[in-house]
Amino acid sequence: MSLVFKCFIFLIILLNCHICQTSNISGIKNDNGLQQVLKKDYHSFYRITGGYRPSNTTLAKYVVSIRKRNRFSSIYQRYFGATHLCGGSILSPTLILTAAHCLVFDGRKARASSLEVVAKTPKRLEKTSVTQVLEISKIIPHRRYSSKRFPCDIGLIKLKDEIKLDGKWAESIKLPDNKPTAYMNCTVVGWGKMYEKGPLSNEILYVSATIFRHSYCKRVLPTFGGKKICAGDLLYPERDSCQGDSGGPLICDVSSSIGFVTGIVSYGYGCAAGYPSVYTNVFSYLDWIKENTGTSRKLSLKLISCAILFNALLFY
Repeated sequence: MSLVFKCFIFLIILLNCHICQTSNISGIKNDNGLQQVLKKDYHSFYRITGGYRPSNTTLAKYVVSIRKRNRFSSIYQRYFGATHLCGGSILSPTLILTAAHCLVFDGRKARASSLEVVAKTPKRLEKTSVTQVLEISKIIPHRRYSSKRFPCDIGLIKLKDEIKLDGKWAESIKLPDNKPTAYMNCTVVGWGKMYEKGPLSNEILYVSATIFRHSYCKRVLPTFGGKKICAGDLLYPERDSCQGDSGGPLICDVSSSIGFVTGIVSYGYGCAAGYPSVYTNVFSYLDWIKENTGTSRKLSLKLISCAILFNALLFY
């Protein structure tokens, strides 16, 4: 076996060690007239309609506002909170979980200097004595993300400085231990629009959502498939996530007083238009999160295994 051929085999093995395994995504079908909805609303994702303001906003401490950062913009200088783009979840003092589409524009990853993260501000337009405005050191959208049908709509933001977690205004949220199941009761939290094409909310809003069966999601949503969740409220379809909620968490098992970030707001067909919204299934990306945060040695072990195999081929 020639050395060139062995090296070629090694490169193939190395690529297989890194590839993202994604399920096939169902094609776009003209079911229930959704083709017209798709053309109109598929990209309305800077994406709470019919939400409520609880007396005790215990879940707000897990959420941050991701904003455009332009020191030379007059709107940036005059109105705190006017450049809100997406929500995000605090995983650690320096790590934010969000949607990839909040970090990629026109097919290109945003520059870290073009965005900022604001923590400890339940009211989007009010900067308090505890509010933290943080610069970003690194942006990590999933490399398999695409704006066509939103596969792998997940991303991470690494901060230059730490969020001061105090348990009241800011706290890290837990990643899920188990796969999400149908009929789980969850809550979406964010500053999204209060109705379609309406204004963003100043106060952080909550909306309840139930996870639906995959079979139902595939039947009513033409682009549903892969590592996604769909959720909504069948009894009150006017309750939904909306533009501005993108990247924020779908928090499940809230009754345990802990809560897990089970989903990430990804996209929908309008706001409260009678269709479920689609969320990235966080459980399906636990390995990816760990590999990109240095909390797992899985990638290193893969590379070591590849090197051992290569050496074996070299001396074969």
